[in-house]
Amino acid sequence: MVLRKNDVQLLEFNKACHDAVADQYSKVHPDIFNSVEQQRLSIELELLKKNLSLDSRVLDFGCGSGNLTDHLMGFGFHVVSADVSRNFLNLVADRYNGNPRHSVYLLTGDPALDLQEMKFDAICMYSVLHHVPDYLKCLESLTHRVLPGGLFFIDHEASPDFWRGQDLYKELQNRTKLNKFKLNYKKFISYKWYFTRLKRLINPRYQEEGDIHVWEDDHIEWHLIDGILEDRGFNKIRNEDYLVYQNHYGNDLYDNYKNRVSDMRLSVYKKR
Repeated sequence: MVLRKNDVQLLEFNKACHDAVADQYSKVHPDIFNSVEQQRLSIELELLKKNLSLDSRVLDFGCGSGNLTDHLMGFGFHVVSADVSRNFLNLVADRYNGNPRHSVYLLTGDPALDLQEMKFDAICMYSVLHHVPDYLKCLESLTHRVLPGGLFFIDHEASPDFWRGQDLYKELQNRTKLNKFKLNYKKFISYKWYFTRLKRLINPRYQEEGDIHVWEDDHIEWHLIDGILEDRGFNKIRNEDYLVYQNHYGNDLYDNYKNRVSDMRLSVYKKR
């Protein structure tokens, strides 16, 4: 597969964005780095412990600042952290410097070139696919890197319900607008906020962190993902739509809505 010119441009933009934000990633993503979401993720990853041995080799694809890597290393697996951002990889490599169970891999972004001849007992990705230009081709390539009996873990991508415009979800957002403003008002006096708005006047789909598939007419389509993995010999063993915790919700409101609406999906597949 030859990457299209536009795909190369998108990849380079993604690299630059994430290299720039690497050392402060946890601060700009409270939706990920909060105790509620981290506990949910830890519980879901227990499925890997139940299906894999401790000497299993696991790939954290699109590792970012090491969110999944930290959990996987805690389970005792041999973990390869892979990303297109060298700064992210440096950050994670420094954290596990000298640990023989950990290594890093710099991705080119071309599925035909990356991870050649490498095989894994599990491939995990969290909040990654919407950054990948041709995410379906990427998934198709990665299916060949999973050993028989191995797992494919995909998490923190928008659920189908998110794009259906749930009334209850809109209600929750409206009820928490003031809290959201109070927690984030400082960004409105930052030059970066105005710079981003200017960029969007030129390109309405500009995203400062390189998000690509985050639009109503261009988003992650789970039925296509299911189809690719089924065709490549995987069975789905876990599927969960959930409401990701946001700090501006607060615990009481979140508990009130979390079992009634969703905006994210987790799916886990096992290779036959």
